[in-house]
Amino acid sequence: MVHGAPRNAFLALATRERTGRSASQLHVPRKVLSLRQVFRYEEGGVLLGFSSDGNFLVNCITLDSQYEVQWRRVHFQDFHHWREDGHVPETAFKLRVDGASSAYGVNTPLEVWQSADDALVLAVTVDTLAEDRESSRRCRVAVAPSPTFDDGGLAAAVTSLSFEWSQPALSQRMESWQLMHLMRERADVHHLLVNAGTTVHVLVLHVWKRGRGQSQPLVTAAAPKGLGVSYFPEKAWYYPPVFPIKFLNSTEHRHHHATSDRLFRTGVEHLFDVERFLGEFLEPFKPLRRCNLVDYDLRLVRACAVEKSVFMIYVMALAPSPPEPSRPGIHHLRVALFLSLELFTGAYHIIRVLKGCRSGAGSFADCHTAAPTRVELQLAFTQDAEWMWLR
Repeated sequence: MVHGAPRNAFLALATRERTGRSASQLHVPRKVLSLRQVFRYEEGGVLLGFSSDGNFLVNCITLDSQYEVQWRRVHFQDFHHWREDGHVPETAFKLRVDGASSAYGVNTPLEVWQSADDALVLAVTVDTLAEDRESSRRCRVAVAPSPTFDDGGLAAAVTSLSFEWSQPALSQRMESWQLMHLMRERADVHHLLVNAGTTVHVLVLHVWKRGRGQSQPLVTAAAPKGLGVSYFPEKAWYYPPVFPIKFLNSTEHRHHHATSDRLFRTGVEHLFDVERFLGEFLEPFKPLRRCNLVDYDLRLVRACAVEKSVFMIYVMALAPSPPEPSRPGIHHLRVALFLSLELFTGAYHIIRVLKGCRSGAGSFADCHTAAPTRVELQLAFTQDAEWMWLR
Protein backbone atom coordinates (compact mmCIF):
# COMPACT_ATOMS: atom_id res chain seq x y z
CA MET A 1 0.00 0.00 0.00
CA VAL A 2 1.29 3.47 -0.85
CA HIS A 3 2.41 5.53 2.12
CA GLY A 4 -0.32 7.92 3.19
CA ALA A 5 -3.11 6.00 1.44
CA PRO A 6 -6.25 5.09 3.40
CA ARG A 7 -5.85 1.89 5.38
CA ASN A 8 -9.39 0.76 4.66
CA ALA A 9 -9.51 -0.90 1.24
CA PHE A 10 -13.23 -0.17 0.79
CA LEU A 11 -12.71 3.55 1.41
CA ALA A 12 -9.76 3.57 -0.97
CA LEU A 13 -11.85 2.02 -3.75
CA ALA A 14 -14.75 4.38 -3.03
CA THR A 15 -12.41 7.36 -3.23
CA ARG A 16 -11.00 6.12 -6.52
CA GLU A 17 -14.54 5.65 -7.85
CA ARG A 18 -15.49 9.21 -6.90
CA THR A 19 -12.36 11.16 -7.79
CA GLY A 20 -10.80 8.99 -10.46
CA ARG A 21 -7.13 8.91 -11.32
CA SER A 22 -4.95 10.97 -13.61
CA ALA A 23 -4.99 8.21 -16.24
CA SER A 24 -8.77 7.75 -16.17
CA GLN A 25 -11.59 9.78 -17.70
CA LEU A 26 -14.04 11.42 -15.33
CA HIS A 27 -17.80 11.60 -15.88
CA VAL A 28 -17.86 8.81 -18.47
CA PRO A 29 -21.51 7.99 -19.26
CA ARG A 30 -22.69 4.62 -18.08
CA LYS A 31 -25.09 2.23 -19.77
CA VAL A 32 -27.71 0.52 -17.64
CA LEU A 33 -29.35 -2.66 -18.89
CA SER A 34 -32.31 -4.52 -17.51
CA LEU A 35 -32.01 -8.25 -16.92
CA ARG A 36 -35.01 -8.65 -19.23
CA GLN A 37 -32.71 -7.57 -22.04
CA VAL A 38 -30.43 -10.53 -21.36
CA PHE A 39 -32.64 -13.28 -19.88
CA ARG A 40 -36.18 -14.48 -20.21
CA TYR A 41 -38.23 -15.04 -17.09
CA GLU A 42 -38.98 -18.62 -18.06
CA GLU A 43 -35.28 -19.46 -18.32
CA GLY A 44 -34.59 -18.99 -14.62
CA GLY A 45 -31.13 -19.58 -13.21
CA VAL A 46 -28.66 -17.61 -11.12
CA LEU A 47 -26.66 -14.67 -12.41
CA LEU A 48 -22.95 -15.08 -11.57
CA GLY A 49 -21.47 -11.94 -13.12
CA PHE A 50 -19.25 -10.93 -16.04
CA SER A 51 -16.25 -12.71 -17.50
CA SER A 52 -12.80 -11.27 -16.92
CA ASP A 53 -12.82 -9.40 -20.24
CA GLY A 54 -16.34 -8.03 -19.70
CA ASN A 55 -17.69 -9.41 -22.98
CA PHE A 56 -19.72 -12.27 -21.53
CA LEU A 57 -22.42 -12.47 -18.90
CA VAL A 58 -22.24 -15.70 -16.90
CA ASN A 59 -25.26 -17.45 -15.40
CA CYS A 60 -26.01 -20.92 -14.06
CA ILE A 61 -29.02 -23.23 -14.34
CA THR A 62 -29.73 -26.70 -12.92
CA LEU A 63 -30.45 -29.75 -15.08
CA ASP A 64 -31.43 -32.80 -13.01
CA SER A 65 -28.24 -33.55 -11.05
CA GLN A 66 -26.02 -31.15 -12.99
CA TYR A 67 -25.13 -27.49 -13.08
CA GLU A 68 -24.85 -25.83 -16.47
CA VAL A 69 -22.75 -22.67 -16.57
CA GLN A 70 -23.72 -20.51 -19.54
CA TRP A 71 -21.79 -17.65 -21.11
CA ARG A 72 -23.80 -15.08 -23.12
CA ARG A 73 -22.03 -12.61 -25.35
CA VAL A 74 -23.02 -9.05 -24.44
CA HIS A 75 -22.24 -6.02 -26.61
CA PHE A 76 -23.81 -2.95 -25.09
CA GLN A 77 -24.16 -1.21 -28.45
CA ASP A 78 -26.61 -3.93 -29.49
CA PHE A 79 -29.16 -2.73 -26.92
CA HIS A 80 -29.57 0.89 -28.03
CA HIS A 81 -32.77 0.13 -29.96
CA TRP A 82 -33.89 -2.86 -27.90
CA ARG A 83 -37.62 -3.54 -27.49
CA GLU A 84 -39.56 -5.61 -24.97
CA ASP A 85 -40.15 -8.29 -27.61
CA GLY A 86 -36.54 -8.20 -28.81
CA HIS A 87 -34.19 -11.15 -28.92
CA VAL A 88 -31.91 -11.90 -25.99
CA PRO A 89 -28.25 -12.86 -26.53
CA GLU A 90 -27.69 -16.49 -27.41
CA THR A 91 -25.56 -18.73 -25.24
CA ALA A 92 -22.05 -18.87 -26.67
CA PHE A 93 -20.58 -21.42 -24.27
CA LYS A 94 -21.85 -24.12 -21.90
CA LEU A 95 -20.02 -26.10 -19.24
CA ARG A 96 -21.69 -28.81 -17.16
CA VAL A 97 -20.53 -30.27 -13.86
CA ASP A 98 -22.21 -32.93 -11.73
CA GLY A 99 -23.50 -32.27 -8.24
CA ALA A 100 -25.32 -34.13 -5.48
CA SER A 101 -29.09 -33.94 -5.96
CA SER A 102 -31.91 -34.24 -3.45
CA ALA A 103 -35.69 -33.84 -3.41
CA TYR A 104 -35.15 -30.07 -3.57
CA GLY A 105 -32.81 -30.21 -6.58
CA VAL A 106 -29.04 -29.85 -6.78
CA ASN A 107 -27.78 -28.77 -3.36
CA THR A 108 -24.01 -28.87 -3.92
CA PRO A 109 -22.11 -25.56 -3.65
CA LEU A 110 -20.73 -24.44 -7.01
CA GLU A 111 -17.57 -22.44 -7.72
CA VAL A 112 -16.74 -21.03 -11.15
CA TRP A 113 -13.23 -19.78 -11.88
CA GLN A 114 -11.30 -18.45 -14.84
CA SER A 115 -7.54 -18.84 -15.11
CA ALA A 116 -5.33 -15.78 -14.78
CA ASP A 117 -4.50 -15.83 -18.50
CA ASP A 118 -8.23 -16.16 -19.40
CA ALA A 119 -7.56 -19.41 -21.26
CA LEU A 120 -9.43 -21.91 -19.07
CA VAL A 121 -12.72 -22.07 -17.19
CA LEU A 122 -13.22 -24.31 -14.17
CA ALA A 123 -16.45 -25.35 -12.48
CA VAL A 124 -15.95 -27.04 -9.09
CA THR A 125 -18.49 -28.74 -6.82
CA VAL A 126 -17.80 -30.26 -3.39
CA ASP A 127 -20.48 -32.38 -1.73
CA THR A 128 -21.54 -31.56 1.79
CA LEU A 129 -21.21 -34.38 4.31
CA ALA A 130 -24.19 -36.66 4.84
CA GLU A 131 -25.02 -39.48 7.23
CA ASP A 132 -24.57 -42.10 4.54
CA ARG A 133 -21.26 -40.61 3.38
CA GLU A 134 -19.16 -40.08 6.48
CA SER A 135 -15.84 -41.37 5.18
CA SER A 136 -15.23 -38.90 2.35
CA ARG A 137 -16.75 -36.10 0.30
CA ARG A 138 -16.96 -36.13 -3.47
CA CYS A 139 -15.28 -33.34 -5.42
CA ARG A 140 -15.94 -32.75 -9.09
CA VAL A 141 -14.18 -30.53 -11.61
CA ALA A 142 -15.06 -29.60 -15.19
CA VAL A 143 -12.54 -27.58 -17.17
CA ALA A 144 -12.66 -26.27 -20.74
CA PRO A 145 -11.20 -23.52 -22.94
CA SER A 146 -12.92 -20.24 -22.13
CA PRO A 147 -14.85 -18.27 -24.78
CA THR A 148 -12.14 -15.60 -24.66
CA PHE A 149 -9.72 -18.28 -25.88
CA ASP A 150 -11.84 -20.18 -28.43
CA ASP A 151 -12.38 -17.30 -30.87
CA GLY A 152 -14.93 -15.58 -28.65
CA GLY A 153 -17.15 -18.63 -28.41
CA LEU A 154 -17.29 -19.09 -32.18
CA ALA A 155 -15.26 -22.28 -32.49
CA ALA A 156 -17.06 -25.10 -34.27
CA ALA A 157 -16.50 -27.50 -31.36
CA VAL A 158 -15.06 -27.25 -27.86
CA THR A 159 -14.00 -30.24 -25.78
CA SER A 160 -14.32 -30.08 -22.00
CA LEU A 161 -12.72 -32.37 -19.45
CA SER A 162 -14.33 -33.55 -16.21
CA PHE A 163 -13.22 -35.78 -13.34
CA GLU A 164 -13.91 -36.40 -9.68
CA TRP A 165 -12.02 -37.49 -6.56
CA SER A 166 -12.55 -37.93 -2.82
CA GLN A 167 -11.48 -35.81 0.14
CA PRO A 168 -11.24 -37.08 3.74
CA ALA A 169 -14.41 -36.24 5.64
CA LEU A 170 -12.61 -35.48 8.91
CA SER A 171 -10.38 -32.89 7.29
CA GLN A 172 -11.26 -29.24 7.44
CA ARG A 173 -12.31 -27.51 4.24
CA MET A 174 -9.18 -27.64 2.13
CA GLU A 175 -8.07 -25.59 -0.81
CA SER A 176 -8.97 -28.24 -3.36
CA TRP A 177 -6.92 -27.10 -6.31
CA GLN A 178 -4.43 -24.65 -7.77
CA LEU A 179 -4.24 -23.80 -11.48
CA MET A 180 -0.93 -22.51 -12.81
CA HIS A 181 0.62 -21.51 -16.11
CA LEU A 182 4.28 -22.41 -15.58
CA MET A 183 5.69 -22.57 -19.11
CA ARG A 184 5.87 -19.16 -20.74
CA GLU A 185 6.98 -20.68 -24.03
CA ARG A 186 3.89 -22.90 -24.05
CA ALA A 187 0.76 -20.81 -23.65
CA ASP A 188 -1.39 -23.89 -24.28
CA VAL A 189 -0.08 -25.89 -21.30
CA HIS A 190 -1.42 -25.51 -17.75
CA HIS A 191 -0.76 -27.41 -14.54
CA LEU A 192 -3.65 -28.23 -12.24
CA LEU A 193 -2.93 -29.31 -8.66
CA VAL A 194 -5.68 -31.29 -6.93
CA ASN A 195 -5.53 -31.72 -3.16
CA ALA A 196 -7.02 -35.12 -2.29
CA GLY A 197 -5.90 -35.05 1.34
CA THR A 198 -3.36 -37.88 1.35
CA THR A 199 -1.96 -37.01 -2.08
CA VAL A 200 -1.63 -34.03 -4.38
CA HIS A 201 -2.38 -34.85 -8.02
CA VAL A 202 -0.33 -32.87 -10.53
CA LEU A 203 -2.28 -32.80 -13.80
CA VAL A 204 -0.83 -31.36 -17.00
CA LEU A 205 -3.54 -29.91 -19.25
CA HIS A 206 -2.97 -29.29 -22.94
CA VAL A 207 -5.30 -27.18 -25.09
CA TRP A 208 -4.75 -26.96 -28.81
CA LYS A 209 -6.36 -25.58 -31.94
CA ARG A 210 -7.24 -27.87 -34.83
CA GLY A 211 -8.17 -26.64 -38.26
CA ARG A 212 -11.25 -27.99 -40.04
CA GLY A 213 -10.43 -31.30 -41.71
CA GLN A 214 -7.14 -31.78 -39.85
CA SER A 215 -6.51 -34.70 -37.51
CA GLN A 216 -3.40 -33.34 -35.79
CA PRO A 217 -3.24 -30.19 -33.66
CA LEU A 218 -1.65 -27.06 -35.02
CA VAL A 219 1.51 -26.77 -32.89
CA THR A 220 4.81 -25.20 -33.81
CA ALA A 221 6.95 -27.70 -31.92
CA ALA A 222 6.60 -31.06 -30.29
CA ALA A 223 5.46 -31.02 -26.71
CA PRO A 224 8.30 -31.57 -24.23
CA LYS A 225 8.41 -34.87 -22.39
CA GLY A 226 5.85 -34.83 -19.65
CA LEU A 227 4.94 -31.25 -20.62
CA GLY A 228 7.33 -29.95 -18.00
CA VAL A 229 7.00 -32.54 -15.23
CA SER A 230 9.67 -35.21 -14.92
CA TYR A 231 9.82 -38.43 -12.94
CA PHE A 232 12.61 -38.71 -10.38
CA PRO A 233 12.89 -42.27 -9.01
CA GLU A 234 15.10 -41.21 -6.12
CA LYS A 235 12.16 -39.31 -4.60
CA ALA A 236 9.73 -41.97 -3.45
CA TRP A 237 7.02 -39.43 -2.69
CA TYR A 238 6.85 -38.01 -6.23
CA TYR A 239 5.79 -40.66 -8.72
CA PRO A 240 3.29 -41.56 -11.48
CA PRO A 241 0.00 -42.87 -10.09
CA VAL A 242 -0.85 -46.55 -10.01
CA PHE A 243 -4.58 -45.76 -10.22
CA PRO A 244 -4.80 -42.46 -12.12
CA ILE A 245 -7.81 -40.19 -12.11
CA LYS A 246 -10.39 -41.15 -14.72
CA PHE A 247 -11.22 -38.35 -17.13
CA LEU A 248 -14.37 -37.90 -19.16
CA ASN A 249 -14.25 -35.88 -22.37
CA SER A 250 -17.34 -34.10 -23.66
CA THR A 251 -17.42 -32.24 -26.96
CA GLU A 252 -19.90 -29.46 -27.69
CA HIS A 253 -20.58 -29.22 -31.43
CA ARG A 254 -21.85 -25.85 -32.62
CA HIS A 255 -23.60 -24.74 -35.78
CA HIS A 256 -21.05 -22.07 -36.58
CA HIS A 257 -19.26 -21.80 -39.90
CA ALA A 258 -15.93 -21.72 -38.13
CA THR A 259 -12.66 -23.09 -39.43
CA SER A 260 -11.19 -24.44 -36.19
CA ASP A 261 -11.94 -26.52 -33.11
CA ARG A 262 -10.67 -26.23 -29.54
CA LEU A 263 -9.61 -29.60 -28.20
CA PHE A 264 -8.52 -30.53 -24.72
CA ARG A 265 -6.56 -33.35 -23.15
CA THR A 266 -4.37 -34.28 -20.21
CA GLY A 267 -0.71 -34.89 -20.76
CA VAL A 268 0.62 -36.73 -17.72
CA GLU A 269 -0.32 -37.14 -14.10
CA HIS A 270 2.01 -37.33 -11.11
CA LEU A 271 1.35 -37.77 -7.42
CA PHE A 272 2.87 -36.02 -4.44
CA ASP A 273 2.43 -38.55 -1.62
CA VAL A 274 1.89 -36.61 1.59
CA GLU A 275 2.50 -39.45 4.05
CA ARG A 276 5.70 -40.60 2.35
CA PHE A 277 7.02 -37.07 2.31
CA LEU A 278 6.24 -36.47 5.98
CA GLY A 279 7.88 -39.78 6.90
CA GLU A 280 11.09 -38.83 5.10
CA PHE A 281 10.99 -35.38 6.67
CA LEU A 282 10.51 -36.60 10.26
CA GLU A 283 13.19 -39.30 10.12
CA PRO A 284 16.28 -37.01 9.80
CA PHE A 285 14.73 -34.07 11.69
CA LYS A 286 16.32 -34.39 15.14
CA PRO A 287 13.76 -32.50 17.28
CA LEU A 288 10.97 -34.80 16.02
CA ARG A 289 12.86 -38.01 15.28
CA ARG A 290 11.32 -39.87 18.23
CA CYS A 291 7.75 -38.94 17.33
CA ASN A 292 5.12 -40.90 15.44
CA LEU A 293 2.76 -39.27 12.97
CA VAL A 294 -0.82 -39.52 14.25
CA ASP A 295 -2.77 -37.22 11.93
CA TYR A 296 -2.18 -34.36 9.52
CA ASP A 297 -3.92 -31.79 7.34
CA LEU A 298 -2.64 -30.24 4.12
CA ARG A 299 -3.36 -26.82 2.64
CA LEU A 300 -2.34 -25.49 -0.75
CA VAL A 301 -1.48 -21.87 -0.01
CA ARG A 302 -0.61 -20.42 -3.39
CA ALA A 303 1.32 -21.12 -6.56
CA CYS A 304 4.26 -19.13 -7.91
CA ALA A 305 4.62 -19.27 -11.67
CA VAL A 306 8.00 -17.51 -11.62
CA GLU A 307 9.59 -20.10 -9.35
CA LYS A 308 7.46 -22.94 -10.76
CA SER A 309 6.60 -23.88 -7.20
CA VAL A 310 3.61 -24.35 -4.97
CA PHE A 311 3.58 -23.30 -1.31
CA MET A 312 1.97 -25.73 1.13
CA ILE A 313 1.23 -25.91 4.85
CA TYR A 314 1.07 -29.11 6.87
CA VAL A 315 -0.38 -29.30 10.36
CA MET A 316 0.71 -32.54 12.04
CA ALA A 317 -0.29 -34.29 15.26
CA LEU A 318 2.67 -36.23 16.70
CA ALA A 319 2.88 -38.64 19.61
CA PRO A 320 6.14 -39.40 21.51
CA SER A 321 7.50 -42.89 20.92
CA PRO A 322 7.80 -44.31 23.50
CA PRO A 323 5.78 -42.03 25.84
CA GLU A 324 7.99 -40.01 28.15
CA PRO A 325 7.24 -40.79 31.83
CA SER A 326 8.63 -37.42 32.88
CA ARG A 327 5.85 -35.65 30.96
CA PRO A 328 2.70 -37.63 31.74
CA GLY A 329 0.41 -34.69 30.99
CA ILE A 330 1.48 -34.28 27.36
CA HIS A 331 -0.81 -36.11 24.95
CA HIS A 332 0.64 -35.09 21.62
CA LEU A 333 2.56 -32.38 19.82
CA ARG A 334 1.33 -30.01 17.16
CA VAL A 335 3.74 -29.09 14.38
CA ALA A 336 3.10 -26.75 11.45
CA LEU A 337 5.34 -27.11 8.42
CA PHE A 338 5.55 -24.39 5.76
CA LEU A 339 7.39 -25.40 2.57
CA SER A 340 7.63 -24.88 -1.16
CA LEU A 341 7.70 -27.67 -3.74
CA GLU A 342 9.33 -27.25 -7.14
CA LEU A 343 7.03 -29.09 -9.52
CA PHE A 344 9.53 -29.63 -12.31
CA THR A 345 12.27 -31.13 -10.13
CA GLY A 346 10.45 -32.53 -7.12
CA ALA A 347 12.78 -30.62 -4.78
CA TYR A 348 11.34 -28.99 -1.67
CA HIS A 349 12.48 -26.16 0.58
CA ILE A 350 11.49 -25.91 4.24
CA ILE A 351 10.63 -22.30 4.98
CA ARG A 352 9.56 -22.56 8.61
CA VAL A 353 8.75 -25.19 11.22
CA LEU A 354 6.48 -24.21 14.10
CA LYS A 355 6.30 -26.57 17.05
CA GLY A 356 3.99 -26.68 20.04
CA CYS A 357 2.29 -29.06 22.41
CA ARG A 358 -0.94 -29.50 24.25
CA SER A 359 -0.88 -30.77 27.82
CA GLY A 360 -3.66 -32.02 30.01
CA ALA A 361 -3.27 -29.04 32.37
CA GLY A 362 -3.34 -26.53 29.55
CA SER A 363 0.20 -25.28 30.24
CA PHE A 364 2.58 -24.18 27.49
CA ALA A 365 5.68 -24.40 29.65
CA ASP A 366 6.90 -27.59 28.00
CA CYS A 367 6.35 -26.33 24.45
CA HIS A 368 9.93 -25.83 23.40
CA THR A 369 12.76 -27.60 21.66
CA ALA A 370 15.83 -28.68 23.56
CA ALA A 371 18.62 -26.07 23.67
CA PRO A 372 17.40 -23.79 20.86
CA THR A 373 20.21 -22.05 19.05
CA ARG A 374 18.10 -19.23 17.65
CA VAL A 375 14.87 -17.42 18.32
CA GLU A 376 12.04 -19.65 17.13
CA LEU A 377 8.33 -19.21 16.86
CA GLN A 378 6.45 -21.64 19.04
CA LEU A 379 3.06 -22.90 18.01
CA ALA A 380 0.57 -23.65 20.78
CA PHE A 381 -3.13 -24.31 21.13
CA THR A 382 -5.56 -22.58 23.42
CA GLN A 383 -8.38 -24.53 24.99
CA ASP A 384 -10.75 -23.60 22.16
CA ALA A 385 -8.23 -24.85 19.58
CA GLU A 386 -7.31 -21.40 18.31
CA TRP A 387 -3.77 -20.70 17.21
CA MET A 388 -1.42 -18.71 19.42
CA TRP A 389 1.89 -17.47 18.12
CA LEU A 390 4.48 -17.20 20.90
CA ARG A 391 7.96 -15.79 20.53
